[in-house]
Amino acid sequence: GVPAGFDNSSCLGTEVGDWCSVSCLPGFLPESAVWFCHDDGILRGIPPKCERLQCDETLLPGGVGVNASMCDQPFAGEACELTCQEGFAGDPIVVVCAVTGEFVASEGHEALVPACEPLPCEIPQALE
Repeated sequence: GVPAGFDNSSCLGTEVGDWCSVSCLPGFLPESAVWFCHDDGILRGIPPKCERLQCDETLLPGGVGVNASMCDQPFAGEACELTCQEGFAGDPIVVVCAVTGEFVASEGHEALVPACEPLPCEIPQALE
C-alpha cells in the first residue's frame, strides 16, 4: 500500500486495474507519482520525492530600516523574526513561512514588517 506522509486521496476506492496519483503533502514541492492497483488488490508504485518548500526572503515586503537577516529561506512551517536595523527603533515582528511558500503574519498579528522609525541624532555638546 501507499506509505504514510503522502496525499493518497485519489487512491480511495481504487479497484484492481485502476491507476491513482500519490502526491506530496502541502508544504512540499508539488510532486506526484502514479500507482497501480495490481491483481492481488495491493497498490504499488514509487513514492514521489518530496522536498520541503522554502520561502524566499526576497518576497518579504520591505521597509525602511527593516532587518530580514534572520529570515533567510526558512522552510514551510518555520517562523522567523524581522527586526529593525541599527539606527532604527521598533518592535520585532514574527512571520511564518506558510505551506504555500509565502510569508504570512504570525498568529494574532496583522503586520508583515515592523514599523521601524529612524532614531534622532543627538547634537554633540561641542556644537551646542
